[in-house]
Amino acid sequence: MRRRVRNVPQSMTVVPGVSSRRLVALLHAASVVALLLAASVVAMTALSGCADGDGGASGDGTPGSSPDAGSGSTTAVAGRATVEIEGPAGMLGVRVFYPAVVIDGEAAADEGGPAAAVDAEDGPYPVIAFGHGYLARVSFYAATLDALAAEGFIVVAPTSQTGLLPDHSDFADELRAALDWAVAQGDEPGSLLFEAVDGGRLGVSGHSMGGGCALLAAARDRRIVAVSTLAAADTRPSSRDLLRRIGAPVQFIAGSEDAIAMVQAFQRPLYLATSTPRQLVVIEGGSHCGFLDRPPAVCDRGSLPPARQIALTRRLLSDWFGLYLKDDESLRAAVWDPPPDPLLEIVSDP
Repeated sequence: MRRRVRNVPQSMTVVPGVSSRRLVALLHAASVVALLLAASVVAMTALSGCADGDGGASGDGTPGSSPDAGSGSTTAVAGRATVEIEGPAGMLGVRVFYPAVVIDGEAAADEGGPAAAVDAEDGPYPVIAFGHGYLARVSFYAATLDALAAEGFIVVAPTSQTGLLPDHSDFADELRAALDWAVAQGDEPGSLLFEAVDGGRLGVSGHSMGGGCALLAAARDRRIVAVSTLAAADTRPSSRDLLRRIGAPVQFIAGSEDAIAMVQAFQRPLYLATSTPRQLVVIEGGSHCGFLDRPPAVCDRGSLPPARQIALTRRLLSDWFGLYLKDDESLRAAVWDPPPDPLLEIVSDP
């Protein structure tokens, strides 16, 4: 791992014979091509049957498992529920992942049956809203969201905006609406999450398009106190233009061999446009689709095995949100001054 670089100055790459306006146009064209590539990749994923629908898990881990999890790892398991809530444009489907009561080492109910009981005794729990990628589904990330739930987080993931022309602004507000719902459920007697929600500890995350929409949500909502994105893409309206409005610590996790939301074209510009505290973590050999629980054969591939990328990602998410949503100061060194790791290049400005 390269040592941390503090207060990295913004800079512009000079390309001989290319004006700055032309360079911006070229970068915009490249981003459009990247989004089209992402669309074709995910569409082929759905057609290939490599991922389940939103009713089931998709991943190398099992529900509630957390391989290579963060420093606060537990043996808890995750419960799941599917709900409909009032969103900014009508009714909205949301998948809920939460710490569940353990009975003989397993959740009280399997997915598809009655909802497993929330383990309210160990709560209240912080809440993270998660946004899926373009043309993706929540099920593509289910094992990772299970792992976060097993670590003591409630995760709410809207199932909307899966079509060819998603509304990024609406998706950002749907992430916020999912947080609103969870907070209200915590105060509602008899509800699934009654007395299990810490309404003052809200975070957002997401992959690709969902990562960009998570940034939009954080720019609009001062209640959000922690942000971590996976291969975030810019949005319409541009999340990059609003990053200075985010008052929470922001982490960007990326793969060095991402062929869709490349580090130089997407992650570094977003990082540099963000206020401190900020962090960019590049997983050496990681790919764009390596953040999916089970990358399909047709997707971009990095030199790092996908299972290893997922394990590193879960650890990074757990440590980041553990520090900022649980106030676990024992994780501060792991986040901001970790020991060298050849698989991680970290640029930080705390």
